[in-house]
Amino acid sequence: MPINPVFRHSFQGIAVLILSACLLLVSSDYNFSQFKHGPFKGILVRSQSPNHTIRTYEFPTSLPRSVAQQSSRQYFSGNHPSTFVKRDPASEEDFERAKEHGDVAYNEIQAAFSGCETNAQEFAPEALNNGWSRKRDQNDFLEEAWADTFQDLLKPEGDKVPTKERVFNVRVVQDKAFTNKQGEQVDEFSASARYYQYYVPVISAIVISEMNSPFNQVRRRYVFANKPVPSNQYIADHLVPPLNRWSDVTWTIWNEKAGDTANNLRYIAHDAVENEATDEIAAYIFAKARNSQDVPYPGLDFGMDSREGRALLGTPNGIGTARILIDRAKELGKRELRVRIFTSDTNGLCMLWDMVPPKSQPRGLGLLYLHRREFYAKVPSPLVKRATREDFLRHKRQGDAAYDNIQRAYARNLSHACESPVEEFQPEALANGWLRFDQDGVLPPDQVWETIFANLPGQTVALTAQQSSLVTVAWEKPFTTRQGLQNRDFDSGALYSQFYIPSISAIIAANNQSPAQRVKDRFRRRQQPIPSSEEISNRYVPPLSRWSDVTWTIWRQKAGSNATANRLRYIARDVITNEDTRAMMEFIFRKYRGTDVVPFPGLEFGMDTDEGRKYRVSFFFFRTLRPI
Repeated sequence: MPINPVFRHSFQGIAVLILSACLLLVSSDYNFSQFKHGPFKGILVRSQSPNHTIRTYEFPTSLPRSVAQQSSRQYFSGNHPSTFVKRDPASEEDFERAKEHGDVAYNEIQAAFSGCETNAQEFAPEALNNGWSRKRDQNDFLEEAWADTFQDLLKPEGDKVPTKERVFNVRVVQDKAFTNKQGEQVDEFSASARYYQYYVPVISAIVISEMNSPFNQVRRRYVFANKPVPSNQYIADHLVPPLNRWSDVTWTIWNEKAGDTANNLRYIAHDAVENEATDEIAAYIFAKARNSQDVPYPGLDFGMDSREGRALLGTPNGIGTARILIDRAKELGKRELRVRIFTSDTNGLCMLWDMVPPKSQPRGLGLLYLHRREFYAKVPSPLVKRATREDFLRHKRQGDAAYDNIQRAYARNLSHACESPVEEFQPEALANGWLRFDQDGVLPPDQVWETIFANLPGQTVALTAQQSSLVTVAWEKPFTTRQGLQNRDFDSGALYSQFYIPSISAIIAANNQSPAQRVKDRFRRRQQPIPSSEEISNRYVPPLSRWSDVTWTIWRQKAGSNATANRLRYIARDVITNEDTRAMMEFIFRKYRGTDVVPFPGLEFGMDTDEGRKYRVSFFFFRTLRPI
C-alpha cells in the first residue's frame, strides 16, 4: 500500500535525524533542543567535537501538508527542507514597513550613484578560504525554467547562449573555523550558512538557488538558545567571517567567473524564494493585483517608481540586490532597477531583478525611458534586421491602404453619408484592465524636443514642463471583454507612456506596447495558433486597448475642451525601438544620405511620396498638416 506523502516525508526527516544523531554520539558531546521556524518544527543539535569545534544542525521532524504534498520537488537538501509554502499575504502595516525599508535602500542607491562614499570592501577569492568551503564549482546546465525565462527575455544567439560550458554552478558553505575581523580564532559556526548559485556571464546573470547568510544563522542560534541576540556590529566583528554578506560573497565569485565582463552584471534571479517575509509581501501584491496566489510567468513587473517595487526592494531578497548596486556603483555605473515576480508549480515564488543600464530599454510598468540614448547623434543600438526593397514596397502598400482609409474618413465626415465605426470612450473606461499613473509638470529628460518644437515654422508657444503631463497606463488588472466575460489573463508588459501637451497641440509618445501584440507574442511563445485580430479584440484584450483609442481618450481629458482637443497637430515618437520601423528608417536614410545617422532636422516627406506613404506621416517626427 503506498504511503501518504505527508507521512513519507515525516519518516524521511526522522530517519535523517536518527542517522545523524548516531554519528554525533560516536565522536562528540552534544545536546538537543527544539526549534520552530515559520511552518516547520524540528530538533536543533549542537555538538562539540574533541577539538572543541562547535557545530549546529537542524533536523525537521514535521512538514506542513501543503509542502509534503508537492511531490515534484525534493524537500530535503543538506538536512533542511525547502520552505515553498503559499504564505498568507502580509498585512497593510507589514507592506508599508517593507516599503519604508525599500525607500531607505533606494535613497542609498541614488546616493551611491551620485558619488557618495560607501562601505564597500574588496575581497580576493582566497578570502573564501576563511570559514568557507566550495562544495561545488563546476560547469552545469542552467535550470530549465530559468533557461526558458532568459530565452524569452533575451533571445540569445551564438556564443551568448548559456550552454553548460558557459554556466558555473558554485556552492559555498560556512563549515569551518575562521578568523574574525578582530583577528580572533572562532570555532563556532553553522553549516546551514550557505550560498548556492549559478553564475552566467554570457547573459550577465546570476541565478540564486539558495541563500542563508551567516548573520541570520547566528541570530537564529541565539533565538533557539533563548539568549539575547547581539547587535549587528558585534556579530560582524566577532561571530562571522569578514567575508560573509551575500552581496560580497556573490560579487567576489562573480568577479572571478566573469573576468573582464563583470561590470556587465544585469540580472539577479531568485529561484524558489524561501524567505517568509519576502513571500508574504509578494503574496500581498499578488492578492491586490490578481486576487490570486498563482501568477505564472511573466508575472508582475515593477519599477522603483511604484509602491510595489519599493516594498519588494525592502524585503530580505531585495536588500541584497540593493547592496550590490550601492557597493559596486563605481563598477556597474548608474542603473534603473526593476523587479519581476511570478510563481512556478515546482519552485514557488520566483523573483528577477533587472539592473537596467542607461542605454537599455527597460520593460514593464511605468516605462518612461529616463536615460535616453543620444538617438539624434548615433544609431540607438545595432539593428537586428535590415530592410530590403521588398520590405519597403510591402510597407508602402500598407501605407497606401491607410491613406485611402484616411481619405474615406474625411469624405464620410463631410457628406455624413454613412456612420463612422469609431468608438467613443470615457476616461473611466481605462479602469477596465488598466492601471493609470499621471505625473504633471514633466518633460522628456533632455531638451531635444524643446529645441525641435521651438524651431518649427509658425510655432509661437514654448514647450515647458508646466504645460506637460506624463501619463502611463499599464495593462495590469483583470477586465471585462467585449462579450461581457471576465478575463484574468493580462500582461503587464502592455502599456502606453506619453507626454500630453495641449498648449502646443502635441503628444510625445515615449512607449507603445499594445495588448493585442502582447497576446500574439504569448501565443507565439507557447507555439500555439495565433487567434485572428477580431478574436483577440473580442476575447483577449479590454475593449479600450488600441493605442489610438487610449491616446485620444486621455488627450481629450487633458485638453479640457473639444475645441482644444480638436487642434491636435503633432504626434512625436521618442526613441523608436520597433525593429520594423527602425529598419525602414535605416533603409530611407541610406537611400538619401548614405548613412544611418541623420540628425535633426532629418528628412521630411509628404503623402505624395513613396516614403511618406510608408510612414503615413512626416519623417523624423510625426506631424499632421495644418487643418484646412
